[in-house]
Amino acid sequence: MPYRIHAQYSFPPASLMAVVVPWGGQDSGAFTGIVVLSLAAIAVFTSWRDRWIRLFTCMAVAGLLFALGGWNVFHGILYAVLPILEKARNPTRIVSLFGLGVSILAAFGLDRLRLDPLLPIIRSLSRVLIVLAGFIFSLGLAAPALQKPGPSDLVLMLGLICALLAAGLFAWRNRSISSRTLALAVMALAFIELGNVSGAFYRDRKSDHRETWLPNLTQFRDIADYLRHQPGPVRVNASDATGAFNFGDWEGIDALYGFGAGVTRNIFSLDWPSAQTQNLLAVGYSLSKQPPRPDQQVVFHGSNGVNVLKNLNALPRAWIVHRIDQPPSFAELRARVDDVSFDARTTALMLGLPPALQSCTGDEQALISKRSANSVVIDARLACRGMLILADTWYPGWIASVDGHRVPIYEAFSALRGVVMDQGQHHIEFHYRPVSALIGAFLSAIGILGGCAVVLWDRNRSGRHLGVARNT
Repeated sequence: MPYRIHAQYSFPPASLMAVVVPWGGQDSGAFTGIVVLSLAAIAVFTSWRDRWIRLFTCMAVAGLLFALGGWNVFHGILYAVLPILEKARNPTRIVSLFGLGVSILAAFGLDRLRLDPLLPIIRSLSRVLIVLAGFIFSLGLAAPALQKPGPSDLVLMLGLICALLAAGLFAWRNRSISSRTLALAVMALAFIELGNVSGAFYRDRKSDHRETWLPNLTQFRDIADYLRHQPGPVRVNASDATGAFNFGDWEGIDALYGFGAGVTRNIFSLDWPSAQTQNLLAVGYSLSKQPPRPDQQVVFHGSNGVNVLKNLNALPRAWIVHRIDQPPSFAELRARVDDVSFDARTTALMLGLPPALQSCTGDEQALISKRSANSVVIDARLACRGMLILADTWYPGWIASVDGHRVPIYEAFSALRGVVMDQGQHHIEFHYRPVSALIGAFLSAIGILGGCAVVLWDRNRSGRHLGVARNT
């Protein structure tokens, strides 16, 4: 993934105001509110010696700095040095670590605040909040007189929250309210702040003109039901008729186009718009409002005016070939796939050294008996030695077995999976078992067990210290 993509999806510094002002920038994912930030500050300035405070403070700061992505030179250094980091193309997502760390610090801060109303930071924090509230309201009063635009309603709400929080801290310092009242008041203010973000899209249920997405979500339901009743795994080209609607993901049907985290380079390099390439990828159906091509047949009329067209020349999801050609380059391979005279039903293409196959005629078949996101099971019958091709993406991490014995997976057509088998009836299984995922699961398990061990060790140590204190 090129670094320009990371830079494009970095958290912009102009959105730092969104930490305290809802929608204060183009990216409001970092919003926490002045109440939560104030409580987190109390935890940091009063309990810094606590290792948990230091841990979550570092987590919050590191999350925010990493989310800056291209605006932070060290992010580029990490991109260049650490393996696989380039796959994380959206640094702004890491801002969630900032929110997690600050939220935990706020809980620490509220507990610390309730224990001691005479903390020196209470007076300092109250003064800062009063100054901020006064500044915001001063702008609001001065703007009309100067005939200038004043603060937005959200900024004025920030000023009100600051004033109310300062009043609550002042009352608590003078012991005019109980600790329970303080806690309830602080949490109420925090929820009011969050409501300016989470409640921004509330709609009136009784309005005759309210917006709703429900009709859009079900507009292709009759088409999806029809496709689900077709034999074999179905793959459809729905982009021409559905536009930005993610038909395949929503309806649970394999689609040629869709919105996702990414696509592998080998499959992406093929000529997707080409009818011949779509036939190779087993795109058996297309959705369209246009008249069908000569190689298509209308098989279903949708209620919304979209027709289901069957691609008559589409290959099945799995088929068997007995000949492999080796083009000199990928450009030649792609050109041959797009050539209408090329027959992929009988001949496969490979850039690497192809395995030896046998030529024969006879009754052969390949039927997919079971399929999930991480596995495919196929029962096949071959008249002689040949290659079974599965029109799914070849990628490292997939393993294959024939009749229980591991076999190599060849990269047919520079993008699809192929396995070689001898004459006879065979049971083929594909499973996705990437080593990186297994290592990640192992490290996650170690982390969980290590965290539990640290907690138990800390409790035992605290218990021993408490016992020694009681004895003395």
